Amino acid sequence: MISPEYAAGFFDGEGCVDIPENSKRNSQRTVRVSLANSDVSILEKFKDQFGGGIHTQHSNPKWKIGRRLNLRGRKAATFLKFISEFTVVKKKQVDLALEFWAFHTLGRKIRCVRVGSVDHIKPEVVEKEQSYRYQIHVLNRKGI
Repeated sequence: MISPEYAAGFFDGEGCVDIPENSKRNSQRTVRVSLANSDVSILEKFKDQFGGGIHTQHSNPKWKIGRRLNLRGRKAATFLKFISEFTVVKKKQVDLALEFWAFHTLGRKIRCVRVGSVDHIKPEVVEKEQSYRYQIHVLNRKGI
């Protein structure tokens, strides 16, 4: 079992958190955590504990094959809560992603308005989620 301290250090060095847009429904967002490494065995340990999927990244043929574990939604939030207390470098991103997740998982009655028989996300909710997405994007820029 991976400790929260180790997981936080690994994430600080090899991880990323963002709020991507769903390509099918632009107003639907979720939290995504990615952990990258060329050693698949460590990513498999994270996968065994937190779930998600490991993907191979091919880039320069002279480089080692890279691999990435992606966690989305509830699995990502569970991982971020697990490491939150011990994260240093990416603490602001982790806290912001957890704040977004708490807002994102509010009940439909709070987040949506019913038109006929269809629930639509309220415009102010979409705007707030876009704000979270932009803030994390700014924090993830290289050099910050």
